[in-house]
Amino acid sequence: MSEPFGTLDDVAPSFETRTRCVVGDAHCPIESNGDGSGASVVRTVTDWESGLGKFEIRECSRCHVNFTDPHATAESVPLLYEGRQSQDFNEAPNRVIAWLKDWFADRGARRIVKMAERDGAFSVLDYGCGDGRSALGIARCAPESEVWASDFEDDPPPGMPESAPYREGRLHYLHEAKVRASDRKFDLVVLRHVLEHYEQPVELLELMRSHLEPGGRIFIEVPNVRSRWARIAGDYWTGWYVPRHFTHFAFDSLRQACESAGLQVLVEQRSDIPIIGRTLHNRHREREYGTRYVAAAAALYPVQIGVDRLSRASTCLQVVAEPR
Repeated sequence: MSEPFGTLDDVAPSFETRTRCVVGDAHCPIESNGDGSGASVVRTVTDWESGLGKFEIRECSRCHVNFTDPHATAESVPLLYEGRQSQDFNEAPNRVIAWLKDWFADRGARRIVKMAERDGAFSVLDYGCGDGRSALGIARCAPESEVWASDFEDDPPPGMPESAPYREGRLHYLHEAKVRASDRKFDLVVLRHVLEHYEQPVELLELMRSHLEPGGRIFIEVPNVRSRWARIAGDYWTGWYVPRHFTHFAFDSLRQACESAGLQVLVEQRSDIPIIGRTLHNRHREREYGTRYVAAAAALYPVQIGVDRLSRASTCLQVVAEPR
């Protein structure tokens, strides 16, 4: 297999073997045995972004959640995103690409608000906001809302402070540690491509549940481990994204994680985001995710959706949940 193209300069994350079920099921073989013997290896994949080697994808024999092994320790996780250098914060190389990214962000934001049945004046926490486009999209499509974006860095993502919602005081940025330490409540918590980045997703869901106002809801979007593109692209599928993606969900394991966190799932829905460009980028092993890959992602998006529709297995999964 080809070598990874990236490096993680001056950073030495620590890794450990996972020994218990990530959805917190006390009857899961991983949880009860404590040695991982209840999980089989279903695939070995490569860290194409930062060159940290190969990682196993294991599947729990009881709850069927897939997880990356070994995984970064809790202390090492921020190092994987230090300085917003990972693909989660990829900046647009030109105005056309920026417009495309904003268009997709606004489209996704409208869907989030509609699925969560929020309208009028409501408060939102976009936890793990990445490049901030999703939070900006929600602030734009729901002009009476007040949105807090949060991530590992002290400062907001580039471009956010210059945006109209930020200048108007409807969009704010908080370091994620301040969110964890606060008792602020929200009408809607957004975990868009965040849950898979956590070694203990149930604990994160429990934390987010504690930040909900009465009647509040959590919106979750994650890559679908049963996507047809995971099979087509194999090791190059961007949804694996090891070691930054700890957990790989299907609907049943995502539902189980919510239930273990004291949440009930109200809505389940298939969804798609453009992934072919990033997958081709992994395949060609180039350092820069340039304009041609973004253009390929946009141009081939109809093909991606068509394959997903025919296979009845979308690229991503979305759920809306509330406390039981």
